[in-house]
Amino acid sequence: MPNGPSVYSSLCDGFGLEKQHRSKLFWATVFGTPVLLWALSSRSKAKQKPDTHINAFFKDKSAVRAPLAQQPKRKGTGFHSFLKEIPQAHRDATSFGAFLKDPASVAAAVTNNAPSQQASAGPKASDAVIAVLFGTEYGFSKEVAERVAAAIMACGSYWVKLLDMADHADGLDLSNEQAVIAVCSTQGDGVAPTEAREFCDWLGSDAAPALPSTLFAVCALGDKSYVHFCACGKQLDSRLEFLGAKRFADRIDVHKEDLPAIDRWLSGVTSALQALQLQTFQETGDIVGDAAEPAAAKPKRWGKSRPFYGQVVAVEGLCNLASGDDKDTIRVEVDLGESGLQYTPGDALGVYPLNCNQAVEELLQVLGQEGQQKVPCPSWHYQDHDEQAPSPDIPRQLPLQEALVKCYDLRSPKPDLLQLLFEHMPAPAQAASKHANSNGHSSHDTSALSNRNGHHADGSNTSMNGKSQISNGYSNAANGYNLGAETNGYSSDGNGEDSHSSQNGNSSEEPVIHVDGHADGTIQSETHLQATELQHILQDEVEAYLDKRHIIDVLHDFSGSRPPLAALLSCLRPLQPRLYSISSSQLEHPTRVQITVAVVKYVALGKNRIGVTSTFLKERMQVGDHVPVYVAKNPDFRLPQDLATPIIMVGPGTGLAPFRSFMQERLHSQQSSGLQLGQSVLYFGCRRSDQDYLYGPQLQQWADEGRLTLFTAFSRQQDNGDAQNAEQYLEALRQQKRYQRDVWF
Repeated sequence: MPNGPSVYSSLCDGFGLEKQHRSKLFWATVFGTPVLLWALSSRSKAKQKPDTHINAFFKDKSAVRAPLAQQPKRKGTGFHSFLKEIPQAHRDATSFGAFLKDPASVAAAVTNNAPSQQASAGPKASDAVIAVLFGTEYGFSKEVAERVAAAIMACGSYWVKLLDMADHADGLDLSNEQAVIAVCSTQGDGVAPTEAREFCDWLGSDAAPALPSTLFAVCALGDKSYVHFCACGKQLDSRLEFLGAKRFADRIDVHKEDLPAIDRWLSGVTSALQALQLQTFQETGDIVGDAAEPAAAKPKRWGKSRPFYGQVVAVEGLCNLASGDDKDTIRVEVDLGESGLQYTPGDALGVYPLNCNQAVEELLQVLGQEGQQKVPCPSWHYQDHDEQAPSPDIPRQLPLQEALVKCYDLRSPKPDLLQLLFEHMPAPAQAASKHANSNGHSSHDTSALSNRNGHHADGSNTSMNGKSQISNGYSNAANGYNLGAETNGYSSDGNGEDSHSSQNGNSSEEPVIHVDGHADGTIQSETHLQATELQHILQDEVEAYLDKRHIIDVLHDFSGSRPPLAALLSCLRPLQPRLYSISSSQLEHPTRVQITVAVVKYVALGKNRIGVTSTFLKERMQVGDHVPVYVAKNPDFRLPQDLATPIIMVGPGTGLAPFRSFMQERLHSQQSSGLQLGQSVLYFGCRRSDQDYLYGPQLQQWADEGRLTLFTAFSRQQDNGDAQNAEQYLEALRQQKRYQRDVWF
């Protein structure tokens, strides 16, 4: 067990929410075995500027889209319009990009609002139907499912139905499907994605039909750092087999975003499919046109893909801020109006943020774009306020600036982005990098992994005249956006060359500075160095390099690359909602929901960083504004049904949030029922009672009234009697019977 000082260090940091992973350990050592323990870790979880206020994106219903009669018709369901015709002999079954049209041509077709000239005519009578089913929490399972669909369609003689488990909460009859390929991620303690849980529960029930004539394969996605790695996919695989379906390809369990492993599995799946004798439309007697036209979907419930725009009725600061180092926490209250949304204590509220204006402007400058050009709205973007879902054949368009504000994650680069940047380095640079790496002459130096501030290990600066340089491994530009440097000037015309511009106000032919500070009047030396370094990163250091870097950091590092804008956008992740534990009860107000949010600000790689959603709520939301929200159910975190059951709650910092909801629920239930209420014990800790004691007056009132047994600890408060250091503070707690060095369960 940890000694006194280490426990105290955990107390100081854990309660301050700086090292939230230690908070549970400290509380476990401080307090004895509970009757019932609910533990929750702390969360931390001169041109006119474009308006990124959320209300700026509301649209008048009449302007959302023109009547269908005025829209140009496109063939098929829209999926084929993004596939290119490649001779079967030249197809690489493991390459996803090989099956897609050049993204710039797709973007151009969408921008012109005209049908693609290469669009498929839809399914043929000689095609066999394959169902690709996915369940996703953050979008990666859907991305993999689309990857699977594209590869299968490219094989020829197949028509793919892409099915989202979230759209089939009441079940889906798979008995009429010849072949089903399922892709599903696992969340938390081995459970299904939030919006796929009802489908998975249905599949595991007696209501699911036998599947004696169905073939299947499963791609399970997960994270090996969790005990229940890929549990949901494994359960899905075994359940399909139990129902009588026959496995035509082995299941793969994928760690994180291992795309090479997925591609290898997909190659085997496509080979196995082609060896099967599947019936065609003509042989089954099904009507081809029915497959081409998607069935009318049921109206979506409020959820992740269709959030409700609730009205903000309160944004209240909960902390007394005396310095920039003080923790800041806010209470946000949202009116759910007539949405009918219901939640239970223990559930979370999903909040969709907008990226901050400054980050978007900086990225636009690096891209060399004004932000007003139209780009397709990503297919995975949630349904906007009062917007009817557009036809799948009519991609919605929006300005690039708006897309970056509301659709894309600008913080977490995907590995695909690095591959894209390498593929669009000038050909001579690619060749030189391959030669250098094959001969062991990479400029990579792993010591640079911990030195990101633009300096050599000896302290010398490698940045010259505002030009981004790469030295000792990775680029110093990652630590300063360095907007005076020559940037990519990404092109939207597909070739990435004609619209290249220099953002430092000089000609793009200006001499480029070498790493050693000498100029030769060309850009080749710098781009060769970038390509060499990029290839080395792709081979050995992808995770280490991407860790803590934002999109703009990567683009600065490899400014010699010229990918088309559409291709670059395809390598960005969706802007995800953030989940906050609900800290209110509907028994107190039936249409209101409250959350407790720690405002996140920190420094990484020498740069000031911010939490996207927490600062959005704190700094850019005002009372009366609307915010897209949904309720994320958490059936594994619930109060006991019997009010007489005693409970012990441990929630330092914002970990208190769900227990405030628990207390409100229990007190209102007891008041309305007249039943006896069991003891409620709460252990709460923070830095100081006069700075970040969240809901302190309310907690103290409950304690004074005998409704709550309250224990507190304030890690940075100086009025702890004789406790002048860690050992003395712990000894004081021990004498109060509030600390026990060794705890055994």
